[in-house]
Amino acid sequence: MRDNIASAKAVLVDLPAQIDDAKNAFGESRGVLSGITQQIKSLQAQISEIEKRPNSNIDAAFQRLRDEMVESLQLNKDGVVFIGELLDVRSTEAPWRGAIERALGGHRTTLLVPEDKFRMVTGWVNSRHTGLHVRVQVVSKTERNPEFLGDGFLRKLEWKEHPYRDWLKRHLARFDLHCVDSTEVLNDTGSG
Repeated sequence: MRDNIASAKAVLVDLPAQIDDAKNAFGESRGVLSGITQQIKSLQAQISEIEKRPNSNIDAAFQRLRDEMVESLQLNKDGVVFIGELLDVRSTEAPWRGAIERALGGHRTTLLVPEDKFRMVTGWVNSRHTGLHVRVQVVSKTERNPEFLGDGFLRKLEWKEHPYRDWLKRHLARFDLHCVDSTEVLNDTGSG
């Protein structure tokens, strides 16, 4: 019996430290749970934004800016589009997706506008602190068909039907780059 009493007293002495450890562990777990809950909410919001705009591969912040501008200036939304919304990498060219996205770079989020709305749009964009790097490009009429490199990345794209499509092809043709399978071939390609 004395052994049991001594053992119980030892547990009682240790008990406050165990309670403190358990409280600390609980607090840490609660903090982790809170962080995970925030991540879930953020991902759900992103999914909701994507579902609202199934035909766009442009970041939601850029799309919200465009939507606000279109409403504020009473523009036709079809006439104010991002370059990235008018093209996509063909599914057969999927292995090139990363390289093509790097080649397009900031061009994807360049906002295309009709010539007669350019000054109004740039004035609106420049009068706001958006936190975004927004480029605005006027679309003019084009008569000429562009020439792409035979092995260029522009040939690996699907071009969506849109009134700006031919202009966009001509505009991007000057940025076309060769797609080659190795650095050795690239070194022998030269510029262009």
